[in-house]
Amino acid sequence: MTEDFELLRYITIGQYLPGESIVHRLDPAVKLFSAIVFILTVAFLSSYVSNLVAFVLILGLVAISRVPILYSLSGLRPAMWFIIALLALELLFSPIRGIIFWHYSFLHVSSYSLRLTVTSLLRLVDFILLISVFTLTTRTNDVTRAMERLSKPL
Repeated sequence: MTEDFELLRYITIGQYLPGESIVHRLDPAVKLFSAIVFILTVAFLSSYVSNLVAFVLILGLVAISRVPILYSLSGLRPAMWFIIALLALELLFSPIRGIIFWHYSFLHVSSYSLRLTVTSLLRLVDFILLISVFTLTTRTNDVTRAMERLSKPL
């Protein structure tokens, strides 16, 4: 029976980790709005450098929030097989552009597919870390109230 819940030990998204950091004390509506803006920003990054800068900023946010870095990264563990499958498909089936490193039948690895795969990996890690930091520093009730406040004009 306990092995059924073994996976839940590694899921950090949706859990709250009490703390006294600046991020914990921020208004939940500000955190929610900032998280949405940051996620949208990361979604449109296309270069190595911009994705790397975003990753470093998110790691800085994790440090400021005083959430243990290994704990926040453990949220990647349940999604690992999905991430690997997605990256393999992207690496092998992307359009043929740039230098071709390997080719067999309809499978190929090119400089374009490599760049696309690396930037996608950074984006996925950024998304999971951002959502983890947001949920680890914000109570569920506070998120609900923040969503009500932000949607009040509608």
